[in-house]
Amino acid sequence: MASQGVGSNLAGATVSIGGSAALIVAARATRKSLIVQNVHASQLLYLGGSAVAVADGLRVAAAGGTQTFNDFNGPLYGIASGAATDVRVLEVY
Repeated sequence: MASQGVGSNLAGATVSIGGSAALIVAARATRKSLIVQNVHASQLLYLGGSAVAVADGLRVAAAGGTQTFNDFNGPLYGIASGAATDVRVLEVY
């Protein structure tokens, strides 16, 4: 019997996020989970919907901070505290 809710595929990406809200990852109907990592040495990353702002986004620390989303298949947007913030994404689908 196959396990329910377990993804069998991985997709990785690198995205550069700046001081305006931008798409980090598009919706994927088959996504099981999503991990977002902020690899910039000092700039903060904020996550949310298409109108995310530094004042209301979910904060991800610099230098390797991560946020995991389970059972989420919608689009995810981000904004950073500075330009060219390197963001890594790993999707399980």
